[in-house]
Amino acid sequence: MKQEKYTQYSETKAKIMSLENSISDRNCAIEKTNNQIEQYKSFVEDIKAKLAIEDQAIESPSRLRQPTLSAEQYLAHKYDAERLEAELPELNESLDYLNRSLSILQVDLSAAQRELNDIKDHLAVYLARQSIDELVAVASEPIKKLVNAIIAVERKSKGFNLGEKEAFKVATYSLICEQLLPPIFSGKNELPDLNEANQYITAIIEATE
Repeated sequence: MKQEKYTQYSETKAKIMSLENSISDRNCAIEKTNNQIEQYKSFVEDIKAKLAIEDQAIESPSRLRQPTLSAEQYLAHKYDAERLEAELPELNESLDYLNRSLSILQVDLSAAQRELNDIKDHLAVYLARQSIDELVAVASEPIKKLVNAIIAVERKSKGFNLGEKEAFKVATYSLICEQLLPPIFSGKNELPDLNEANQYITAIIEATE
């Protein structure tokens, strides 16, 4: 079961990396297509503006406003504008497809990340149990000595009712942790926060893959 989870972790992590690469590629394709669409639109607008000026010059009676393009040049510009405009629908359709496929990839990535976190939770439970077994195997007597010494120093009994017994247990557990954990965590008076704990457990899991 444990090895199966490690295998699932490796496979899911690889899947996430593949999805992230696909999303990056898709974003690049979307940006490229968007730029191409905007470029084509700009070219078409510029050509149409130029042809409009040519049309006005042809229709103007003034000799000061003469056409600057030959008939062949005019038709070539007109053809370019029509060709680029004709390509825009296909480019827009391609952009729609890229955006839809990007959304699907992002949904798949979120699902894979949730799956990885679930697998990591299962492995963290296993690591906690493994650590307890290892600690009991090598340090049960020193821990037993510590617990009894703390209770003796505090001079508090368990009490008689359930509430007193529970309060005794909670207070004793707290004292044990206060004495035991700071030396383990390099003299810190605080426990690791969630981010630190996640990084630590992830490093152990990935070193075991």
